[in-house]
Amino acid sequence: RSKRDGQHDDDSSLDSDINSAADSDSDDDDEDDNEEADVCPSGCDSAVYDGVLELRNRRLDMEEALGEIQKIVEESKKSHTRLLQKEKTLNKDQTLAEEKIQHFQANKQQKLNQLHRILSLKLSQIKCISVVEDNVESSGLGRYALLSGQTIRLPESLDEEGQVVFTNTALERLRQRIVDLHREKAEIRRQYRNLKMMYGARMRENKKINEAKKELERRLEDIQQLKFGQLVDIDDLEKSGMSREQEELGDRLRETELRIQKRLAKWEEKLKEERQVYVEVTRANTKVMEDLVKLGQRRASLDTELDARMDRIALDDEVGYDGNEIEYERMQDLLNMQRKEIVTLQAEIELFRRKGGHVFAMATSMAIKSTPPPQ
Repeated sequence: RSKRDGQHDDDSSLDSDINSAADSDSDDDDEDDNEEADVCPSGCDSAVYDGVLELRNRRLDMEEALGEIQKIVEESKKSHTRLLQKEKTLNKDQTLAEEKIQHFQANKQQKLNQLHRILSLKLSQIKCISVVEDNVESSGLGRYALLSGQTIRLPESLDEEGQVVFTNTALERLRQRIVDLHREKAEIRRQYRNLKMMYGARMRENKKINEAKKELERRLEDIQQLKFGQLVDIDDLEKSGMSREQEELGDRLRETELRIQKRLAKWEEKLKEERQVYVEVTRANTKVMEDLVKLGQRRASLDTELDARMDRIALDDEVGYDGNEIEYERMQDLLNMQRKEIVTLQAEIELFRRKGGHVFAMATSMAIKSTPPPQ
Protein backbone atom coordinates (compact mmCIF):
# COMPACT_ATOMS: atom_id res chain seq x y z
CA ARG A 1 0.00 0.00 0.00
CA SER A 2 2.87 2.39 0.86
CA LYS A 3 4.62 1.64 -2.45
CA ARG A 4 1.44 2.24 -4.46
CA ASP A 5 0.78 5.52 -2.60
CA GLY A 6 4.33 6.67 -3.26
CA GLN A 7 3.84 6.18 -7.05
CA HIS A 8 0.60 8.22 -7.26
CA ASP A 9 0.58 11.63 -9.01
CA ASP A 10 -0.34 14.91 -7.37
CA ASP A 11 -3.79 14.82 -9.01
CA SER A 12 -4.69 11.63 -7.11
CA SER A 13 -3.45 12.82 -3.67
CA LEU A 14 -7.00 13.16 -2.36
CA ASP A 15 -7.77 9.54 -3.23
CA SER A 16 -4.54 8.48 -1.52
CA ASP A 17 -5.52 10.30 1.68
CA ILE A 18 -8.92 8.63 1.67
CA ASN A 19 -7.32 5.21 1.15
CA SER A 20 -4.81 5.92 3.95
CA ALA A 21 -7.61 6.88 6.33
CA ALA A 22 -9.47 3.72 5.45
CA ASP A 23 -6.34 1.66 6.08
CA SER A 24 -5.83 3.27 9.51
CA ASP A 25 -9.35 2.27 10.55
CA SER A 26 -8.81 -1.39 9.64
CA ASP A 27 -7.81 -4.03 12.19
CA ASP A 28 -4.26 -4.90 13.16
CA ASP A 29 -4.69 -8.34 11.66
CA ASP A 30 -5.32 -6.84 8.24
CA GLU A 31 -2.21 -4.68 8.60
CA ASP A 32 -0.15 -7.74 9.48
CA ASP A 33 -1.56 -9.58 6.48
CA ASN A 34 -0.72 -6.65 4.17
CA GLU A 35 2.83 -6.47 5.55
CA GLU A 36 3.25 -10.18 5.05
CA ALA A 37 1.83 -9.89 1.51
CA ASP A 38 4.44 -7.24 0.62
CA VAL A 39 7.28 -9.58 1.59
CA CYS A 40 8.91 -11.40 -1.30
CA PRO A 41 8.22 -15.14 -0.96
CA SER A 42 11.08 -17.56 -0.75
CA GLY A 43 12.34 -18.95 -4.02
CA CYS A 44 11.08 -15.95 -6.03
CA ASP A 45 13.31 -13.45 -7.77
CA SER A 46 13.09 -10.02 -6.16
CA ALA A 47 13.12 -8.27 -9.56
CA VAL A 48 10.19 -10.36 -10.77
CA TYR A 49 8.35 -9.73 -7.51
CA ASP A 50 8.96 -5.97 -7.76
CA GLY A 51 7.72 -6.04 -11.35
CA VAL A 52 4.56 -7.87 -10.28
CA LEU A 53 3.97 -5.32 -7.51
CA GLU A 54 4.46 -2.47 -9.95
CA LEU A 55 2.02 -4.00 -12.42
CA ARG A 56 -0.50 -4.55 -9.62
CA ASN A 57 -0.16 -0.94 -8.52
CA ARG A 58 -0.58 0.24 -12.11
CA ARG A 59 -3.68 -1.92 -12.46
CA LEU A 60 -5.13 -0.44 -9.28
CA ASP A 61 -4.34 3.07 -10.52
CA MET A 62 -6.01 2.31 -13.85
CA GLU A 63 -9.07 0.91 -12.09
CA GLU A 64 -9.34 4.04 -9.95
CA ALA A 65 -8.91 6.25 -13.03
CA LEU A 66 -11.54 4.21 -14.87
CA GLY A 67 -13.90 4.61 -11.93
CA GLU A 68 -13.37 8.38 -11.98
CA ILE A 69 -13.98 8.47 -15.73
CA GLN A 70 -17.19 6.47 -15.33
CA LYS A 71 -18.35 8.88 -12.64
CA ILE A 72 -17.60 11.81 -14.93
CA VAL A 73 -19.48 10.11 -17.79
CA GLU A 74 -22.52 9.46 -15.59
CA GLU A 75 -22.49 13.06 -14.38
CA SER A 76 -22.17 14.26 -17.99
CA LYS A 77 -25.16 12.12 -19.02
CA LYS A 78 -27.24 13.49 -16.16
CA SER A 79 -26.16 17.04 -16.99
CA HIS A 80 -26.99 16.44 -20.67
CA THR A 81 -30.46 15.18 -19.72
CA ARG A 82 -31.05 18.24 -17.52
CA LEU A 83 -29.86 20.54 -20.30
CA LEU A 84 -32.19 18.87 -22.81
CA GLN A 85 -35.14 19.36 -20.49
CA LYS A 86 -34.09 22.95 -19.91
CA GLU A 87 -33.76 23.46 -23.68
CA LYS A 88 -37.29 22.18 -24.25
CA THR A 89 -38.58 24.53 -21.57
CA LEU A 90 -36.69 27.47 -23.08
CA ASN A 91 -37.96 26.66 -26.58
CA LYS A 92 -41.50 26.57 -25.28
CA ASP A 93 -41.03 29.87 -23.47
CA GLN A 94 -39.45 31.38 -26.59
CA THR A 95 -42.42 30.30 -28.72
CA LEU A 96 -44.84 31.84 -26.25
CA ALA A 97 -42.79 35.04 -26.11
CA GLU A 98 -42.71 35.30 -29.92
CA GLU A 99 -46.46 34.82 -30.07
CA LYS A 100 -46.94 37.53 -27.46
CA ILE A 101 -44.58 39.88 -29.34
CA GLN A 102 -46.43 39.28 -32.59
CA HIS A 103 -49.76 39.91 -30.92
CA PHE A 104 -48.37 43.08 -29.32
CA GLN A 105 -47.01 44.34 -32.66
CA ALA A 106 -50.39 43.74 -34.32
CA ASN A 107 -52.19 45.64 -31.57
CA LYS A 108 -49.61 48.43 -31.73
CA GLN A 109 -49.97 48.75 -35.51
CA GLN A 110 -53.74 48.78 -35.14
CA LYS A 111 -53.56 51.57 -32.55
CA LEU A 112 -51.04 53.54 -34.63
CA ASN A 113 -53.33 53.33 -37.64
CA GLN A 114 -56.03 55.01 -35.59
CA LEU A 115 -53.83 58.03 -34.80
CA HIS A 116 -54.11 61.23 -36.86
CA ARG A 117 -50.93 62.97 -37.92
CA ILE A 118 -50.38 66.33 -39.54
CA LEU A 119 -48.16 66.34 -42.64
CA SER A 120 -46.70 69.42 -44.25
CA LEU A 121 -46.87 69.11 -48.04
CA LYS A 122 -45.63 71.37 -50.79
CA LEU A 123 -47.97 72.50 -53.50
CA SER A 124 -45.87 70.60 -56.04
CA GLN A 125 -46.45 67.38 -54.09
CA ILE A 126 -50.23 67.62 -54.37
CA LYS A 127 -51.38 65.65 -57.42
CA CYS A 128 -55.00 65.34 -56.39
CA ILE A 129 -56.81 67.46 -58.98
CA SER A 130 -60.44 67.51 -59.97
CA VAL A 131 -62.16 67.82 -63.32
CA VAL A 132 -64.88 70.48 -63.34
CA GLU A 133 -67.67 70.26 -65.87
CA ASP A 134 -70.64 72.62 -65.64
CA ASN A 135 -69.59 73.62 -62.10
CA VAL A 136 -69.65 69.95 -61.01
CA GLU A 137 -66.41 68.46 -59.63
CA SER A 138 -65.32 64.88 -60.19
CA SER A 139 -62.15 63.84 -58.45
CA GLY A 140 -59.50 62.05 -60.46
CA LEU A 141 -55.86 61.14 -60.62
CA GLY A 142 -53.41 61.75 -63.36
CA ARG A 143 -53.55 63.68 -66.55
CA TYR A 144 -56.72 63.96 -68.59
CA ALA A 145 -57.47 64.93 -72.10
CA LEU A 146 -59.95 67.71 -71.39
CA LEU A 147 -63.08 68.00 -73.40
CA SER A 148 -64.93 71.15 -74.23
CA GLY A 149 -66.39 72.75 -71.14
CA GLN A 150 -64.00 70.90 -68.79
CA THR A 151 -61.38 72.44 -66.52
CA ILE A 152 -59.09 71.13 -63.77
CA ARG A 153 -58.42 72.62 -60.39
CA LEU A 154 -57.29 71.64 -56.91
CA PRO A 155 -59.94 70.33 -54.54
CA GLU A 156 -61.26 72.72 -51.96
CA SER A 157 -60.37 70.33 -49.12
CA LEU A 158 -58.16 67.24 -48.66
CA ASP A 159 -60.37 65.81 -45.94
CA GLU A 160 -62.55 64.05 -48.43
CA GLU A 161 -62.35 60.33 -48.73
CA GLY A 162 -60.30 58.94 -51.58
CA GLN A 163 -57.07 60.89 -50.95
CA VAL A 164 -54.00 59.08 -49.74
CA VAL A 165 -50.37 59.95 -49.18
CA PHE A 166 -48.37 58.14 -51.82
CA THR A 167 -44.71 58.19 -52.88
CA ASN A 168 -43.65 59.15 -56.38
CA THR A 169 -41.73 55.89 -56.77
CA ALA A 170 -44.79 53.77 -56.06
CA LEU A 171 -46.86 56.00 -58.31
CA GLU A 172 -44.41 55.60 -61.17
CA ARG A 173 -44.39 51.86 -60.58
CA LEU A 174 -48.19 51.76 -60.85
CA ARG A 175 -48.09 53.83 -64.03
CA GLN A 176 -45.47 51.47 -65.47
CA ARG A 177 -47.67 48.56 -64.50
CA ILE A 178 -50.54 50.15 -66.43
CA VAL A 179 -48.30 50.41 -69.49
CA ASP A 180 -47.21 46.79 -69.04
CA LEU A 181 -50.82 45.66 -68.78
CA HIS A 182 -51.65 47.51 -72.00
CA ARG A 183 -48.69 45.81 -73.68
CA GLU A 184 -49.74 42.39 -72.37
CA LYS A 185 -53.28 43.06 -73.53
CA ALA A 186 -52.03 43.88 -77.03
CA GLU A 187 -49.89 40.71 -77.04
CA ILE A 188 -52.86 38.60 -75.97
CA ARG A 189 -54.99 40.15 -78.71
CA ARG A 190 -52.28 39.39 -81.28
CA GLN A 191 -52.11 35.77 -80.06
CA TYR A 192 -55.89 35.59 -80.23
CA ARG A 193 -55.86 36.77 -83.86
CA ASN A 194 -53.17 34.21 -84.72
CA LEU A 195 -55.14 31.42 -83.03
CA LYS A 196 -58.26 32.54 -84.86
CA MET A 197 -56.39 32.40 -88.18
CA MET A 198 -55.03 28.95 -87.32
CA TYR A 199 -58.51 27.81 -86.38
CA GLY A 200 -59.85 29.01 -89.73
CA ALA A 201 -57.04 27.19 -91.56
CA ARG A 202 -57.71 23.98 -89.62
CA MET A 203 -61.41 24.25 -90.35
CA ARG A 204 -60.69 24.63 -94.08
CA GLU A 205 -58.36 21.61 -93.95
CA ASN A 206 -61.01 19.64 -92.10
CA LYS A 207 -63.55 20.61 -94.72
CA LYS A 208 -61.25 19.38 -97.50
CA ILE A 209 -60.63 16.13 -95.61
CA ASN A 210 -64.38 15.59 -95.19
CA GLU A 211 -64.93 16.20 -98.89
CA ALA A 212 -62.16 13.71 -99.76
CA LYS A 213 -63.68 11.22 -97.32
CA LYS A 214 -67.09 11.58 -98.93
CA GLU A 215 -65.50 11.06 -102.36
CA LEU A 216 -63.77 7.89 -101.14
CA GLU A 217 -67.02 6.62 -99.62
CA ARG A 218 -68.80 7.25 -102.90
CA ARG A 219 -66.11 5.34 -104.82
CA LEU A 220 -66.32 2.52 -102.26
CA GLU A 221 -70.07 2.27 -102.77
CA ASP A 222 -69.57 2.12 -106.54
CA ILE A 223 -66.97 -0.65 -106.17
CA GLN A 224 -69.27 -2.63 -103.84
CA GLN A 225 -72.14 -2.29 -106.29
CA LEU A 226 -69.92 -3.56 -109.11
CA LYS A 227 -68.41 -6.42 -107.07
CA PHE A 228 -71.25 -7.57 -104.78
CA GLY A 229 -74.30 -5.97 -106.38
CA GLN A 230 -75.18 -4.30 -103.09
CA LEU A 231 -73.67 -2.29 -100.25
CA VAL A 232 -71.67 -4.39 -97.79
CA ASP A 233 -70.66 -3.51 -94.24
CA ILE A 234 -66.85 -3.35 -94.11
CA ASP A 235 -66.76 -4.40 -90.44
CA ASP A 236 -68.75 -7.55 -91.15
CA LEU A 237 -66.52 -8.28 -94.14
CA GLU A 238 -63.38 -7.96 -92.01
CA LYS A 239 -64.89 -10.17 -89.31
CA SER A 240 -65.79 -12.87 -91.84
CA GLY A 241 -62.34 -12.80 -93.46
CA MET A 242 -58.92 -13.44 -91.97
CA SER A 243 -57.55 -10.50 -90.12
CA ARG A 244 -53.93 -9.42 -90.01
CA GLU A 245 -53.54 -10.79 -86.50
CA GLN A 246 -54.86 -14.16 -87.65
CA GLU A 247 -52.39 -14.18 -90.54
CA GLU A 248 -49.53 -13.40 -88.15
CA LEU A 249 -50.69 -16.16 -85.83
CA GLY A 250 -50.85 -18.58 -88.77
CA ASP A 251 -47.29 -17.70 -89.80
CA ARG A 252 -46.08 -18.14 -86.24
CA LEU A 253 -47.92 -21.49 -86.04
CA ARG A 254 -46.28 -22.75 -89.23
CA GLU A 255 -42.84 -21.69 -88.00
CA THR A 256 -43.47 -23.44 -84.69
CA GLU A 257 -44.62 -26.63 -86.45
CA LEU A 258 -41.52 -26.62 -88.67
CA ARG A 259 -39.26 -26.15 -85.66
CA ILE A 260 -41.03 -28.95 -83.78
CA GLN A 261 -40.71 -31.28 -86.78
CA LYS A 262 -36.97 -30.65 -86.93
CA ARG A 263 -36.61 -31.34 -83.23
CA LEU A 264 -38.78 -34.47 -83.59
CA ALA A 265 -36.59 -35.81 -86.42
CA LYS A 266 -33.50 -35.14 -84.32
CA TRP A 267 -34.98 -37.00 -81.33
CA GLU A 268 -36.07 -39.90 -83.57
CA GLU A 269 -32.50 -40.25 -84.86
CA LYS A 270 -31.21 -40.16 -81.31
CA LEU A 271 -33.84 -42.72 -80.27
CA LYS A 272 -32.73 -45.01 -83.11
CA GLU A 273 -29.13 -44.82 -81.88
CA GLU A 274 -30.22 -45.53 -78.32
CA ARG A 275 -32.23 -48.54 -79.52
CA GLN A 276 -29.13 -49.91 -81.28
CA VAL A 277 -27.14 -49.45 -78.06
CA TYR A 278 -29.97 -51.15 -76.16
CA VAL A 279 -29.85 -54.16 -78.52
CA GLU A 280 -26.09 -54.49 -78.08
CA VAL A 281 -26.37 -54.24 -74.31
CA THR A 282 -29.17 -56.83 -74.36
CA ARG A 283 -27.00 -59.22 -76.36
CA ALA A 284 -24.12 -58.75 -73.93
CA ASN A 285 -26.43 -59.32 -70.97
CA THR A 286 -27.84 -62.45 -72.65
CA LYS A 287 -24.34 -63.84 -73.07
CA VAL A 288 -23.59 -63.03 -69.46
CA MET A 289 -26.77 -64.83 -68.37
CA GLU A 290 -25.80 -67.86 -70.45
CA ASP A 291 -22.38 -67.89 -68.81
CA LEU A 292 -24.09 -67.52 -65.46
CA VAL A 293 -26.30 -70.54 -66.19
CA LYS A 294 -23.28 -72.60 -67.24
CA LEU A 295 -21.43 -71.63 -64.08
CA GLY A 296 -24.49 -72.54 -62.03
CA GLN A 297 -24.62 -75.97 -63.69
CA ARG A 298 -20.91 -76.45 -63.10
CA ARG A 299 -21.34 -75.40 -59.50
CA ALA A 300 -24.15 -77.95 -59.08
CA SER A 301 -22.02 -80.73 -60.60
CA LEU A 302 -19.09 -79.80 -58.39
CA ASP A 303 -21.33 -79.75 -55.34
CA THR A 304 -22.62 -83.22 -56.28
CA GLU A 305 -19.12 -84.55 -56.83
CA LEU A 306 -17.94 -83.01 -53.60
CA ASP A 307 -20.83 -84.53 -51.69
CA ALA A 308 -20.08 -87.95 -53.20
CA ARG A 309 -16.43 -87.73 -52.27
CA MET A 310 -17.30 -86.58 -48.78
CA ASP A 311 -19.64 -89.56 -48.46
CA ARG A 312 -16.86 -91.92 -49.60
CA ILE A 313 -14.41 -90.36 -47.17
CA ALA A 314 -16.93 -90.67 -44.33
CA LEU A 315 -17.58 -94.31 -45.31
CA ASP A 316 -13.86 -95.07 -45.34
CA ASP A 317 -13.56 -93.49 -41.89
CA GLU A 318 -16.35 -95.74 -40.54
CA VAL A 319 -14.93 -98.97 -41.99
CA GLY A 320 -11.43 -98.03 -41.02
CA TYR A 321 -8.78 -96.34 -43.02
CA ASP A 322 -5.82 -98.59 -43.74
CA GLY A 323 -4.43 -96.67 -46.71
CA ASN A 324 -1.19 -94.89 -46.98
CA GLU A 325 -0.74 -91.55 -45.22
CA ILE A 326 0.57 -89.96 -48.41
CA GLU A 327 -2.61 -90.84 -50.30
CA TYR A 328 -4.65 -89.32 -47.49
CA GLU A 329 -2.74 -86.02 -47.69
CA ARG A 330 -3.15 -85.99 -51.47
CA MET A 331 -6.90 -86.35 -51.07
CA GLN A 332 -6.93 -83.54 -48.50
CA ASP A 333 -5.08 -81.24 -50.91
CA LEU A 334 -7.50 -82.14 -53.68
CA LEU A 335 -10.46 -81.32 -51.43
CA ASN A 336 -8.93 -77.98 -50.43
CA MET A 337 -8.31 -77.10 -54.06
CA GLN A 338 -11.89 -77.94 -54.97
CA ARG A 339 -13.17 -75.83 -52.07
CA LYS A 340 -11.12 -72.86 -53.35
CA GLU A 341 -12.48 -73.42 -56.84
CA ILE A 342 -16.03 -73.47 -55.46
CA VAL A 343 -15.41 -70.20 -53.60
CA THR A 344 -13.95 -68.67 -56.76
CA LEU A 345 -16.95 -69.79 -58.81
CA GLN A 346 -19.31 -68.35 -56.23
CA ALA A 347 -17.45 -65.03 -56.42
CA GLU A 348 -17.75 -65.15 -60.22
CA ILE A 349 -21.49 -65.75 -59.96
CA GLU A 350 -21.86 -62.74 -57.67
CA LEU A 351 -19.79 -60.62 -60.04
CA PHE A 352 -21.86 -61.75 -63.04
CA ARG A 353 -24.92 -60.44 -61.28
CA ARG A 354 -23.38 -56.95 -61.23
CA LYS A 355 -22.67 -54.57 -64.11
CA GLY A 356 -19.30 -55.35 -65.72
CA GLY A 357 -18.61 -58.30 -63.44
CA HIS A 358 -18.07 -60.77 -66.29
CA VAL A 359 -14.75 -59.13 -67.23
CA PHE A 360 -13.19 -59.79 -63.83
CA ALA A 361 -14.78 -63.25 -63.71
CA MET A 362 -13.24 -64.28 -67.03
CA ALA A 363 -9.81 -63.14 -65.86
CA THR A 364 -10.24 -65.11 -62.62
CA SER A 365 -11.30 -68.27 -64.48
CA MET A 366 -8.28 -68.04 -66.75
CA ALA A 367 -6.03 -67.63 -63.72
CA ILE A 368 -7.56 -70.74 -62.09
CA LYS A 369 -7.24 -72.79 -65.27
CA SER A 370 -3.60 -71.82 -65.63
CA THR A 371 -2.86 -73.06 -62.09
CA PRO A 372 -1.63 -76.73 -62.23
CA PRO A 373 -3.41 -79.21 -59.96
CA PRO A 374 -1.43 -80.67 -57.08
CA GLN A 375 0.16 -84.10 -57.68
